[in-house]
Amino acid sequence: MDWYAKTSEELYAYFTTNELGLSEDTILQKREKYGENRLPEAHKITYTEIFFRQFQSPLIYVLLIACVTVLFLGEKESSIFIGIVLLINAIIGTFQEGKAQNTLAALNHLIHTEATVVRNGIESIVLDHELVPGDIVILKEGDKIPADGRIISTNQLQVDESLLTGESDPVHKRMEVISGEMLSPQDQNNMVFCGTYVVGGTARIVIVATGAYTIIGAISVKLKMLDTDVPLKAEIKSFAKVLILIVVCLVTVLFFIGIYSGIPTKEMFAIAVAMAVSAVPEGLPVVVTLILATGVNRMSKKNVLIKNLQSVEALGQADVIAVDKTGTITMNQMMVQEVYTSSGVYTVTGHGYEPKGVIEQSDAMIDHTSRADLMLLGKVASLVATAQTAYNTEIHLWQRISGDPTEVALFVLGQKLGLNKFVLETENVQKLYVPFSSQTRFCATVNEVHGTDTLFVTGSPEVLLQKSVFLWSDKGMIPITAVERQDLEKEMEKMLRRGLRVIALATATEYTTQIKEGVLPALTLIGFVGILDVIRDEVYAAVERVHAAGIRVVMITGDHISTAQSIGSRIGIYTPGDHILTGTDLDTMSKSELRAKIIHTSIFARVTPDHKLAIITAYKDAGIVIAMTGDGVNDALSLAAADLGVSMGKAGTEVAKEASDIVLLDDNFGSIVGGVEEGRNIYKTIKKVVLYLISTGLGEILAITGAIIAGFAMPFSASQIIWLNFVTDGFLVIALAMEPKESGILNEKIKHNGGKLLSKDMFVRMFIMGFVMMVGTLILFSFYSADFLKASTMAVTVLAVYQWCNVLNCRHEKKSIFQINFFSNVYLLFALLAVIVLQVIAVYTPWFNRFLHMTPITLYDWWVILATSLSIIVVDEIYKLIRYGKKRD
Repeated sequence: MDWYAKTSEELYAYFTTNELGLSEDTILQKREKYGENRLPEAHKITYTEIFFRQFQSPLIYVLLIACVTVLFLGEKESSIFIGIVLLINAIIGTFQEGKAQNTLAALNHLIHTEATVVRNGIESIVLDHELVPGDIVILKEGDKIPADGRIISTNQLQVDESLLTGESDPVHKRMEVISGEMLSPQDQNNMVFCGTYVVGGTARIVIVATGAYTIIGAISVKLKMLDTDVPLKAEIKSFAKVLILIVVCLVTVLFFIGIYSGIPTKEMFAIAVAMAVSAVPEGLPVVVTLILATGVNRMSKKNVLIKNLQSVEALGQADVIAVDKTGTITMNQMMVQEVYTSSGVYTVTGHGYEPKGVIEQSDAMIDHTSRADLMLLGKVASLVATAQTAYNTEIHLWQRISGDPTEVALFVLGQKLGLNKFVLETENVQKLYVPFSSQTRFCATVNEVHGTDTLFVTGSPEVLLQKSVFLWSDKGMIPITAVERQDLEKEMEKMLRRGLRVIALATATEYTTQIKEGVLPALTLIGFVGILDVIRDEVYAAVERVHAAGIRVVMITGDHISTAQSIGSRIGIYTPGDHILTGTDLDTMSKSELRAKIIHTSIFARVTPDHKLAIITAYKDAGIVIAMTGDGVNDALSLAAADLGVSMGKAGTEVAKEASDIVLLDDNFGSIVGGVEEGRNIYKTIKKVVLYLISTGLGEILAITGAIIAGFAMPFSASQIIWLNFVTDGFLVIALAMEPKESGILNEKIKHNGGKLLSKDMFVRMFIMGFVMMVGTLILFSFYSADFLKASTMAVTVLAVYQWCNVLNCRHEKKSIFQINFFSNVYLLFALLAVIVLQVIAVYTPWFNRFLHMTPITLYDWWVILATSLSIIVVDEIYKLIRYGKKRD
């Protein structure tokens, strides 16, 4: 309902309330009807649910089927092997995701806030979750607004709505009825919304919506309807489906070929199951989980919380990172960054509300105490500002205690100039104070200065400049002529074009009592200050490094175009020629038009949460992998809808953190760069593992197929295949997963191959490797065929040694194995030693001989196996040389 269009009488009638508030009976009825004033809580996933979620993968389904099938075929050991692998995978995944969930729960611990409410004509303080529609709530500076409400009376109420709208400037509220239909929250200036903060003034409101019915509640409900997969999860799903389809078709064809060739049905069925087990990379789920868990642990040491394992990889695949301005790019702390007086333009350095900084002119630091104009300007700023700051020792940051952000910026400027507000007010006793009003657009104080009552004013430059007849200078008052007024207006416009919020400061020794009603006397203009939300220190380098990685950065904000463009230009997001789209533009565009426009757009300004969601959806529809960063309620929908959502741990709202996949615990935007690098390393490592697993599995499949076509006896038993896949492959693939990060990985562009995990080059390499394994295995099996047990042992062992050699091939996509430090991966050295020892034990131990159907072989046989196996290295080295040549360096 359009509450902003209702009068107070209409509100009273609708909610059966009045200025004295609700009665106890009415409160109970409404609480029963509307429930408690709480946001819908997300379902807390139990460890049991997390555990069973680890089995939701097509590859896992195939392994479960294979586990049951081989059990029915009497291969209990094989079935146990598969079951152990599945259990290990589930335990690792459960541990990592459960730990992340517990950390997030600690971040989002609920803090009970209170509200001042009028009930039965009596003011009382209640917990905010006890409020119901129709309650009359009193708001004062510093209050967190507990529910959506319509203002029925106000005294210069100012509200910080940045977490909801993205606009950093406080909103000046009023009580008059507003006409219009379907107005956005930004335009409902007689409404206040749950989760925002009062930064100035007071007001009384009628609660019109609580809990899920508030704007924040509606966003929370929408979040539950969004379901998105990170790119890796989608690619593994796609990969698994294709692999399963190929395996089913291949096994079915070979099954009927075998039957046609005279192999008994039962035996052929066992062979078919063995082939399916060979084709499916059983170790992939475990190793992918291990790779992701390792990446998660590395990122946690950098204050980056990964809520689910696959999220850490998604950043590495991002084509575009969409950033929210307020709270992500900026600190949501306004600071005076530029000053203009009669003596020129000054730059003010510093970091947010921290009272430290220097004054520079022409890029050189100056002694500000010798500049009378600066000191007078600082005095006016200090005396007029009703603000207070304090240092938060927990988060090591200066924060606002009272006053709106503009007043805090003026207050801190005075501190940087060495002025103490308490001392100034002691020496210059205040006689009168006039707060800022959206109607008068100025704030004023009258203080006794050397026995003379003096007026000090800050406010809109248009208002104060119009009333100014003199310009203050250390050489005396300069009359403002028409020409000088134009020059002052030009200076003001320059500051505005740079995205600064301009405030004028003036003084007068004669004033009228009408100043309370907004009537200003003739003023002496002291100067202008330019205020801007402080950009986080790490952002400049982070944006540069993200661009170097081939990823575009775009800004999505509820702020004004000029402000967004200025900040975008300063940090390198916006360059001349880029498009800027506003919420109004988006309202008039079709989906196809938006998809075409976003390619060349770097800034989206004056947008609502629904606009943000439309932008993210357009990127995804265009096939662009999109990551979104944000901290406010207005970012929640887009965080959830993006391929990857990144929220701020300190400044972020609970809704934003719940909607995101990754939480930056220290709010450091620069950590995203580390995430991109880590994600790319994970993606490349997974591809190495996939190449190794599929190529070795393919070698086994081709060897079995070749044996059937050639009319040979089956060279492998199911237990031998399981041995190769779980023991030999198991050790080596885990070691390969620990491969050190490649240098220059951040400067490489990840190719997505249309959402497919396997590239064309990987297909070629794995078929070459598989073919070499097939040829060598069948040659040795045929050569030793007079003794089947020994022939089978030679076939299994040569395949094992092929895998030892092949893991060296897979360490790098392009580089020769001789270009890689052999000792750089100590895990691989130990894994190679382990599998060599295990294979020797399997060949020469009687118990293993019986279990694996093998027999001891001679030293000469080992030399034959080694010579045959080295062929896979030679062939792959030739391929890399032909394919990449000098590009391998």
